[in-house]
Amino acid sequence: SALMASLIAQARDSHDSLGGAVDLRVTGLPVGLGEPVFGKLKALLAAAFASVGAVTGVSWGLADVARAVAVPGSRFHESPRAYGGIQGGLSTGAPLEARVYFKPPASIGEHAERGRHDPCIVPRAVSVIEAMAALTLADLLLQHRAWPPP
Repeated sequence: SALMASLIAQARDSHDSLGGAVDLRVTGLPVGLGEPVFGKLKALLAAAFASVGAVTGVSWGLADVARAVAVPGSRFHESPRAYGGIQGGLSTGAPLEARVYFKPPASIGEHAERGRHDPCIVPRAVSVIEAMAALTLADLLLQHRAWPPP
C-alpha cells in the first residue's frame, strides 16, 4: 500500500494519472446462483461492474489473463481457482473471484488545472465494486430462495 500511495502521489505531482485493478473475493455463496442461459452469474456481475465509471474489463478466477489463456485445457481445469467460483453460469460454492480493471482518469495536465484532478480512482473504487457485487448477489439470493415456485 505504501508503494501504491507513492506512485499515486507521483502521478498527481506530475499531473498524470494511473489505472489499476480491484480484486474481489466472495465466500459462502450457495451452489446454483444465476441461470445457465439468460441471467448468468458472470454476465450479471460483469454488467454491474461495467456500469461503474472507468471500468475497462473483468477477469475471473485465474486473474492473470495472459497466463490463463496460455494454459492447455487439460491443465486449466486442474486448478480450483480456474473458474472463479462460477461454471456454466451458476455459482459452484467455491469462492467467487474476480479482478476488475480500471483505466487511468482522463483528468490530467491542463484539464486538471481547470477542475478537480483525480490521479487514480482505484482506492475509492474498492467499496463501489464491493457494493455492486453485494447488490447483484443479494438479488440473486432472493431469486434463489424463491425457487422452486409454489
